[in-house]
Amino acid sequence: MAARHALALLVLLAAGAAHAQLERPSGGAARPAPAGLVALSLQHPAAGAQKQPAGGPPQQQQQQQQQQQPAAGAPEPRPAAGGAAAGGGGADKAFKLGCLAPLSGEFAPVGQAIKAAIEMAIDQAAKRAPGVQITLMCEDDKCNEVAAFHAARKLARAGVNAIVGAGCSGASLSAMAVANKFKVPIVSPSSTSTALSVPGNYFFRTVPSDNHQGHFAAAQLLAAGANRTLVIHSDDSYGQSLAMHFTAAYTRDGGEAAPLPLERLQAAAAAAAAAGRGGGMKRALQEVLGRLDASGVYIAVANATAGADVLKALAAADLPRRPSVFVSDSLITPATPLLAGKKSAAGVRGADLWHSPEFEAEFKDYVRSRGGDAPYTGFAATAYDATIALLDAFRRAAPPRGGPELLEQLKHVKFFGKSGLISFDEYGDLKYDPETGYTVGVFGPDGALTQERPGAAPAPQERPGAAAAAATIAAAAAAAAARGQG
Repeated sequence: MAARHALALLVLLAAGAAHAQLERPSGGAARPAPAGLVALSLQHPAAGAQKQPAGGPPQQQQQQQQQQQPAAGAPEPRPAAGGAAAGGGGADKAFKLGCLAPLSGEFAPVGQAIKAAIEMAIDQAAKRAPGVQITLMCEDDKCNEVAAFHAARKLARAGVNAIVGAGCSGASLSAMAVANKFKVPIVSPSSTSTALSVPGNYFFRTVPSDNHQGHFAAAQLLAAGANRTLVIHSDDSYGQSLAMHFTAAYTRDGGEAAPLPLERLQAAAAAAAAAGRGGGMKRALQEVLGRLDASGVYIAVANATAGADVLKALAAADLPRRPSVFVSDSLITPATPLLAGKKSAAGVRGADLWHSPEFEAEFKDYVRSRGGDAPYTGFAATAYDATIALLDAFRRAAPPRGGPELLEQLKHVKFFGKSGLISFDEYGDLKYDPETGYTVGVFGPDGALTQERPGAAPAPQERPGAAAAAATIAAAAAAAAARGQG
């Protein structure tokens, strides 16, 4: 089901892209730097090097000096940490990096963390890309398909070499269509839907796909003793993909899953309120969980506010027994206890991205040193690694270091980064390493998020076909309906 929706979306986007006549900037005069670009020079002078006077006749010296003056309105390069400002050394040494992240709305804290991590990686990248002058241009994708499409097109038309983003799976589906049209590699630090797993595309990601997150969540709930689980998922590419893979793994290993679209739960809550029965979502959840006799609840929703509403209703519900609650990575953020309340979030567990403990402290110090307030999330580590992966690919690429050359080098990227081992398969997906993949995040009574290290989850099977996975969900839904859940 998710794959069918994704295919339809890509067809529409491709048609829209053709209609809009997306074209690369034509050759000739260099395009002026767009407003808002931050230029970072990463060239370091060799130790002991002496500055030589410019040679040639005075007229040539004057011409050289004029060429070195920045154009009016162009961003002034600032040196990377420990480096000196210097020229880029030619067009093949100038790297224009774009970023797509949710910089406004409810996901803004995550977007700000992603943006800060990209800037941090650039500041620290001098050793990986000496002599490369990097400019960064960020656009707000709003975690929205339409906004992401226009933002990605703006970056591509500005002539970026590559993009880190987008923030959400739906936004990345739109951005991927633009990336393929312009031949601009794009690496997402946070989009997990398997609808993005398409071979031959310009899309990569440094975050594990829903294939792995779904299996991980299923293993955690089964290990907690939950053998019958209500699966509340949003009806979008993110929620559908996670529900599909969770249900396939959970039922395969002996559990019973009852998928319930969030929109149906919200409609039931509205109907209860309209009938004057009161309680809204709390009452709707009490009825569903009571009939199902569920020992587990899995929440896979993209909207943080909607997810928080479910957590509040669960905490307030009058149930004969409290089910084990596990949430998707979209809710393992600092925003959840703020939206749901610390009491409702306390004890809630979910899929969290592994990261180096040292990196979290380093990131917070970096943000403070710049006077920022971006909170830390696991996506900061994956955004840092996405930036380094693109810089490494650019450094190794053959001239002219365009999209096809970067694409070829991304296929061979392999390093141990801040979020674990970074290497891509033929689908552009991160090659999953159970030792540095997902871990369990837990909210404490004070709302603080800590990580616990569970045993490695069972290795997922080969990615199931969309039809087979949809059939698994349909069978689980039919079984739930037979028990009176329909």
